[in-house]
Amino acid sequence: MDYDYVIVGAGSAGAVLASRLSADGGAQVALIEAGPDYSSAQTPEAMKSPNPNDIILGETYAPYRWDALNARRTRAQNPRTYWRGRGMGGSSAVNGQIAIRGVPEDYDSWAATGCPAWSFNDVLPAFKRLETDLRFGSEDYHGDCGPIPIYRAPITGWGAVDQALAEAALDAGHGWAPDHNAPGAMGVSPYAIKQLYLAIGPA
Repeated sequence: MDYDYVIVGAGSAGAVLASRLSADGGAQVALIEAGPDYSSAQTPEAMKSPNPNDIILGETYAPYRWDALNARRTRAQNPRTYWRGRGMGGSSAVNGQIAIRGVPEDYDSWAATGCPAWSFNDVLPAFKRLETDLRFGSEDYHGDCGPIPIYRAPITGWGAVDQALAEAALDAGHGWAPDHNAPGAMGVSPYAIKQLYLAIGPA
């Protein structure tokens, strides 16, 4: 078969691009993925958990990862496993459902160095279309009618270690940032999770 487009990798970018290119039925699109293909009903329970420990470390879930990849942040560090997802959803399938955007300055620097249409203001409409932020959806930098619900655990639901770390950071003079995805946000913050069952479950 001849294809108009061949996309390598069924992660967040590849899967969405394949869907959009094939939406009108006029293009033949091949989406190639080295890892497992599975339906929503076949999603491993460990992948649904906001705690990514099992999905990124458990031997049972090795087919969903590229375990041979290593990386380091500086030359002073020893290389360590660089957790990357394999299969439908790519690395987004093994990231513990964490929904953290890049900081606006990064996008603006990309645009300034020759990537037109990649400034924060250019990409913000796409971020907004993706999400329904259950707490900050009315803010102009968030969405309130997208397909992905964004949830933040209330402080009363944090574990003892989380609470102790937050208190220590605040005592050390760091500020409180209720939404780390807000432009310019700095400080201690509950991280956003893209999880439907948490969003509709008990508070």
